[in-house]
Amino acid sequence: RSVQSPKAPMMIAVIGPNAGCTKAGSSCDSIENMLGPYTQYNGVSVEVKTVYEAAVDSAASSDVVKFARGCDIDNENMDGIDEAVQLAQQSDIVVLVVGDSLHSCGEWSDRDSLDLPGAQMQLLENITAVRKAHGSKVKSLILVLINGRPATFGPKNALLDDIDVLLVSFRPGQMG
Repeated sequence: RSVQSPKAPMMIAVIGPNAGCTKAGSSCDSIENMLGPYTQYNGVSVEVKTVYEAAVDSAASSDVVKFARGCDIDNENMDGIDEAVQLAQQSDIVVLVVGDSLHSCGEWSDRDSLDLPGAQMQLLENITAVRKAHGSKVKSLILVLINGRPATFGPKNALLDDIDVLLVSFRPGQMG
């Protein structure tokens, strides 16, 4: 008869501007981005779980789930990328949640590129570099795209080469 050892705790990083909220009790742009601009609801009038909150709820009790925003969607600010990279380096699983905001996709929101807006391409590039690094403990890299239009990931979509799972949710709404 064999004795199975308990599953080792996993460190799960949920990273990205569409992954979660940075301020409790305030407006949450990741929730608004999931709902999209064509809804009567907002993140206050209906209950909407962020990807981070859903990961916390569904993880094993021994697992640790942490969040880092990494960057913004509507500007090139990269101040949070180092924090996101450090979190990814410590993690077994990385869930990277990127895509559109209410301002980057919709009426009168034309862009000259389908690449991810803001500093998200740099965030994606840095997180995939963590995965490729020698000795990386990252076992799975999951990319969740919350968007309202097609997206590309650099020349020939090369940044997708190191992604294990790509989930394109478009605007999933309140039950997303």
